[in-house]
Amino acid sequence: MRSTYSVDDLILNYDPESPQERFRQAGLPAALKSSTGRLPGPVPWPQGRAPTAAPLPLPPAESDDLGRFRGYDAVVVTWTAAEAAALAVLFMPDYLPSAGTSTGTTLPTISRW
Repeated sequence: MRSTYSVDDLILNYDPESPQERFRQAGLPAALKSSTGRLPGPVPWPQGRAPTAAPLPLPPAESDDLGRFRGYDAVVVTWTAAEAAALAVLFMPDYLPSAGTSTGTTLPTISRW
């Protein structure tokens, strides 16, 4: 078993939903936990107040600015697989990143409540 891994690789690419084999082989403690130990637990939202997620009608174009989200209370942009997985568990448990598109990208989703 390797005992080293790149911190940059870990920060940018570690996926707590499905840890890559290189992190398991390196003995990364988080990668060796059960699936429930790698992600936060569900939020106990008040009855009827849980956020609901819906796919964006069209994925954003490379040239889009945030103007298309005018009227929203917040827009969250994530850069890492771990951030996306944690946010999805907390706000959109029915739309986890592992349910990505056939190209391997995450489904663009919004959550409204």
